[in-house]
Amino acid sequence: ASGSELAAINGVIQTIVALSSWAPALVVVGDLQNARGKLEEVVRMAEEAAHPPTLCVVLCTLANEYFPLTGEVGKCEEFALRALNIAHQYDLGHCTSLANRAKRWACNPRINAHFSMLHEGNILSERENLDLDEDMP
Repeated sequence: ASGSELAAINGVIQTIVALSSWAPALVVVGDLQNARGKLEEVVRMAEEAAHPPTLCVVLCTLANEYFPLTGEVGKCEEFALRALNIAHQYDLGHCTSLANRAKRWACNPRINAHFSMLHEGNILSERENLDLDEDMP
């Protein structure tokens, strides 16, 4: 490949990796429907790029940043395990550590309980029941 082709390939790959942060950002601002759409879109783009390191980084980003916010323990573990398989197959050390971190989070019972509360909306519903002192400045 010529230098310009390599730069174009790297640009596409870097763009896909950067886009993987959009889904968690949309969750943070409360746009869950668009967040899920972005997640599906970026995973599809990474798969179509046929570049295992890119797919691995995208899966790790989503496992570490998206699923902890949405409380989807099973999906977090699924993405982490998929990333680990790719990382081991292609000897991607940087992805191995990221995928292992997500897997540990998904498999930790204490964290699982927190994920479940998020997923069921318990944390947000508890905020609504707080007894606030209206006289406080």
